[in-house]
Amino acid sequence: MNTSTSYSQQSNNLPTFDLTNMSLILAPNAPALYNTDGTLNWENGTFSNPLAALEETYENKTQTLILNTNLSYLLTDNLFFKLNAGLTTNLFEERKITPHTINNPAFGLTSERSSSSKSDQNTNAYIVEPQLQYKKTLNNHRFDALIGSTYQTTENNSGSMRGVGFSSNALIRNIGAANQKYIGETRTSQYKYLAFFTRLNYSFDNKYFLNITARRDGSSRFAENNRFGNFGAIGGAWIFSDESFIQNLSWLSFGKLRSSYGVTGSDNIGDYAYLDTYSVSPALYNSETGLYPVQLHNANYKWEKTTKFEAALELGFFKDRVNTSIAYYNNRSTDQLVGMTLPSTTGFSTLLINSPAVVENTGWEFTLNTNNITSANWTWKTNFNITFPKNKLVAYPGLEEGTQSSFYVIGQPLNIIKTYEYKGLNPDTGMFEFTDFNSDGKFNALDKKLVKNLNPSFYGGIQNSISYKNFTLDFLFYFKKQDNYNINKLYVTPGAPIYNQPVQMTDRWSPTNPNAPYMRGVYNNAKVDNLATLFRDSDNSISDASYIRLKNASISYTLKIPKVNIESLRIYLQGQNLWTITSFKGMDPEFSSFGYLPPLRTYSFGMQLIF
Repeated sequence: MNTSTSYSQQSNNLPTFDLTNMSLILAPNAPALYNTDGTLNWENGTFSNPLAALEETYENKTQTLILNTNLSYLLTDNLFFKLNAGLTTNLFEERKITPHTINNPAFGLTSERSSSSKSDQNTNAYIVEPQLQYKKTLNNHRFDALIGSTYQTTENNSGSMRGVGFSSNALIRNIGAANQKYIGETRTSQYKYLAFFTRLNYSFDNKYFLNITARRDGSSRFAENNRFGNFGAIGGAWIFSDESFIQNLSWLSFGKLRSSYGVTGSDNIGDYAYLDTYSVSPALYNSETGLYPVQLHNANYKWEKTTKFEAALELGFFKDRVNTSIAYYNNRSTDQLVGMTLPSTTGFSTLLINSPAVVENTGWEFTLNTNNITSANWTWKTNFNITFPKNKLVAYPGLEEGTQSSFYVIGQPLNIIKTYEYKGLNPDTGMFEFTDFNSDGKFNALDKKLVKNLNPSFYGGIQNSISYKNFTLDFLFYFKKQDNYNINKLYVTPGAPIYNQPVQMTDRWSPTNPNAPYMRGVYNNAKVDNLATLFRDSDNSISDASYIRLKNASISYTLKIPKVNIESLRIYLQGQNLWTITSFKGMDPEFSSFGYLPPLRTYSFGMQLIF
């Protein structure tokens, strides 16, 4: 019997507002943000100081307890009973404190406008997995059969309260001291999952392998008529390096061919989505609390299915100092659980259905692992991987007649953008020009003929681990080849809003600068504003966003202190997102959204003790 226990506690105090966007668009000639005494500058009530948002805070505390037990018992010489069980409890509490000081003092507000809110969400989950396993060896034949089941339950309980108006901000954390108190909804949701599965492994002469699995999964997220789904897979492998005609090749130490085919399912949707659901109305009618509908029912949707095929070749050279693998995969997803767009007249924006679309994901994956140096004091290992993924919408019945035709194209990836074709800036007029494909003198969705793929062409990483005696240096470079939105997506007509813009946009058209990349600014001009909108939605707003990033780096020192029974003491310093090489102009090449904080560069120091 093996048991493990894990307890963690976390506390965070964060601003409620991402200042990134505000720092980008704040006018260069805006007043100073702080007064000389360090207080916020409101410029005599004429300036909305963006740093006032820092007066409002968001706090949360999390406590997590995880208990696991693995029990196995030998019933006979070949029959084992196993039981895996686990319990997870998560307590989450969050607060939002909004003092009146986030507002301009010119408004004359007091703590009577301050507010405080608190919410709790508690999650309890447990899982039980009983299994029977039978192992048998007959000469060169080995059999390993297993049957088992899984039962899992997750229950969420949440509630909230809010207080508005305090005699003093010193009492703002005590909602009971508020002049007005609001009690939010108390919500309880329960998710149950049940599965029965079996697996048969067969091997002959430790060279030929066959694996067959089958399972029946049930989820409380589906109605009774579709609650269960059947899935399975078959796989095989051949270690050809053990064949007599290969063993004479001294440079080849390992060779394996493997392949598998199977069907998996997904119930990754919200709880009770197959029911008509209601919520408590915050407003009273005739002094009574009412309900209002929040979701339409659909009792006919079912498990989402993905058919997966994979084939791979694994090789080892020079006594496994060099190992490599080449794999191909082909996954087809059907019956995707998505929200179908509904007319607003229905009162609901979407209805959960199984999409008739067929989506295919294929790709090649390559890995290379090398032991470059192995000596008494020095070791150096390198791991390299690269993936070439492809995504395609294979079929979608009724696509052209539906609203989804604006986003998807048969034979193209899902993550595409339809854009206008940018022809350039007319040096005579100083105006942007675009291709009017249907020659009707208008620009609308019918002229968005260009298709831009925002999926990566390839991605991968290279990791090195270098050790000298007790010191170890590890670092990982991550790279990606892709297109993404560039700074042209931020373009607005100069002078229309009082926004700061990228310095490149100061290079705009004038009679003395006819070949500038940006249009001249004409304030409050409908034609110019429309051209600016077309420019943001054109292919000129998408460009190469490839990058190489030093994702992780760490240095550590390990020592043993046997006198005090310390088996290992490891001290380490590590960093993340340390360095990026890219020609991309924008916040960060990894994300398409502008105005949000990019991945942080972080450093951490720690110790690991084993005794």
